[in-house]
Amino acid sequence: MSYSKAITEESLRNILNEVLPPKGVDYIVEQGTSGIWTYRKWNSGIAECWGTYSGTVTYSSASGAGGGYRAKIDSISLPFTFTDVPKAIAAHNGDNTTYWGAVSNVSSGLDAVAISLDRGNAATNATVSVTINVVGTWK
Repeated sequence: MSYSKAITEESLRNILNEVLPPKGVDYIVEQGTSGIWTYRKWNSGIAECWGTYSGTVTYSSASGAGGGYRAKIDSISLPFTFTDVPKAIAAHNGDNTTYWGAVSNVSSGLDAVAISLDRGNAATNATVSVTINVVGTWK
């Protein structure tokens, strides 16, 4: 038995778009890795990426009334440009302490994130490993 019609990626996508959305099923249309990131783009337009930034920072400026110290990582490029400002969360485990990271968007707010890390004492040239999760839209 042979078939005379080849199924293209486009025709398969059209079939999936007709069958799955009425059932409320979303599916991945692209996934991969880019730099520090692993990412997924969903047919619905949702995009997610996660990765680990590793580097050296200096905790020096006081971060508020609690007397803590802050280090800032100014710009970490995302694997693609989001269509809206994505939501992000960061966590750093090191020195037997978990530090929280506040994530803010830099540049246009769609293609990079900035992170502030707080801790109780100053530290010069502290090595950090920060896990970052980002969710937004790609279309």
